[in-house]
Amino acid sequence: MAVGEPASRAAVDDLRARLRVLAKGRETLDVAQLHFVSLGEIQQAYGARWPEHKSRIQDAAESFLRKRVGASDMLVRGEGGFLLVLGVAAGPEAHAITAQLTHGLNAFFTGQGGTPPPRFTGTAQSFATRDLEGSFGAIDVVAPAPEPAASERSGSIEPDWKFEPVWDVKREALSHWFVTAFNRANGVRIPGYQFENGAAYSSHFVKIDEAGLWVAEQALQDLLTAGKQTLIGSVVHAQSLTNVATRARILATIDRLNPEFHRYRIVKIAGVTQGFPRLYLKELVGVLRSRQLHVVMTAFWDEPDIATMMQPGLTAVGLVTPASGVMSGPVIAIPALMARINEATKIAHDARARFFVEGAVTKYLALKFASAGVDNIASEHIWPTRATADGMLRWPANRLAAA
Repeated sequence: MAVGEPASRAAVDDLRARLRVLAKGRETLDVAQLHFVSLGEIQQAYGARWPEHKSRIQDAAESFLRKRVGASDMLVRGEGGFLLVLGVAAGPEAHAITAQLTHGLNAFFTGQGGTPPPRFTGTAQSFATRDLEGSFGAIDVVAPAPEPAASERSGSIEPDWKFEPVWDVKREALSHWFVTAFNRANGVRIPGYQFENGAAYSSHFVKIDEAGLWVAEQALQDLLTAGKQTLIGSVVHAQSLTNVATRARILATIDRLNPEFHRYRIVKIAGVTQGFPRLYLKELVGVLRSRQLHVVMTAFWDEPDIATMMQPGLTAVGLVTPASGVMSGPVIAIPALMARINEATKIAHDARARFFVEGAVTKYLALKFASAGVDNIASEHIWPTRATADGMLRWPANRLAAA
């Protein structure tokens, strides 16, 4: 545990009393720890003005957090960050809340400007209640856990969250955004959601799926508070929903989200492989639609049976183009791809659903897809992911024809 500024005896007693009330006899509590990173770089940039600026950063961060923590949670401010003792959340939910708050803080300060903007990293851990109570006399904030050994890290991915814009062909605008997880270690999009070569479902996906739902929740809250109405999508892997235990976790997370936001919320079922049981698809779409969510689904470009993917209540169905081969044409011939796109677009429209394409799409292909009647297109090559979502943004089709 990291030592901060010693607290007064009265403040310590107050913290301990509040902790005992919050614990309600529980022996362990989950704690979200939000730490400043690279403060030395910011301190150097501000020079003699740093003490005043540091105080403003801490005040702004505290104000941001207090508006978003639960009534039963306890927020403690320290020199190096914040400690949030969670009154109710535990386990996966604690990790999801930590991811949501960390992303929200970083997005908030990025939007505020500053050179460079402060950044936070977040971790969630369980602590013995007596250890937390005893620590308040000498510390302000719990230190991050020691870096795990390589063998312990092998199955875990720490995500960075970005927002993928989606282009609406008829509106000629970036009409909605999907929360997208990138690997913090290498800056690459986490594989497994767009049928990447060699990618397989992993047990850490359900944690990413849960955290993504909370990141979308925070984005919706920020946008709607600012008077911007747009749709925000979260991506959930199909296998997270077919396993009974992980599906229960996903649905429990959804049930804790603000139902007033559901009309602006999309859940995309990703990773629907060839031969995926259609009975499962019907059940998955039904259970999500029963919560008044917009539900969309993606399959790989060569999915042979789009017609049976069209389940009642599905808002849209889409195909994913592979990460390589489409742009140059040696792996997938353009005529074969367009034949599949034309067929799938008609099937979706006949079912009164929208049809979209995502993946490695060039401007040339985007124009061809638009001409074929595709409703929405998402491509990192044309519309890069962003640190924050926004309202609807005008993006005219003539820009696709530009060099």
